Amino acid sequence: MIAVTQRVCRRAHNVHNVSLNVTALEAQPDVDVCAIQVSGILSRHTHDVLELYFENNKRSGGGPVDDELVIDYDEGTAVITFSSSQSMNLTDFCGLFF
Repeated sequence: MIAVTQRVCRRAHNVHNVSLNVTALEAQPDVDVCAIQVSGILSRHTHDVLELYFENNKRSGGGPVDDELVIDYDEGTAVITFSSSQSMNLTDFCGLFF
């Protein structure tokens, strides 16, 4: 099974006609999650918009998003954490950079 972060990082992302850059974040040992950092975020990219987009496997390659989606509008970035139990094989793919 391919990790959700790997699927997401392989695709181009365009939300509300804005191209977003996505990179995988390194997983920490003993933590059962994987996350991505998204840059190019604008004020119209709300929590709900990003959550719905990255939960949609057909659009983004993503999967279930954890409740701790963090947006920093000043920096134009967001950190999105995927729920590991339903969306990825952590043994094979967590901690990789793409």
